[in-house]
Amino acid sequence: MGDLLAKGETQRVRQAVQAYTLIASNGTTYGASMEMWRVLNHGPGK
Repeated sequence: MGDLLAKGETQRVRQAVQAYTLIASNGTTYGASMEMWRVLNHGPGK
């Protein structure tokens, strides 16, 4: 996240945190962490 924030990609970081929060509230923190990682590394919906 730090690297993305330093590059000005705040929207992607925000989307990753939102994905984590949504999945963690309805599923597992492991699944939420994996989705957060995916969004941070590949972007949402990819």
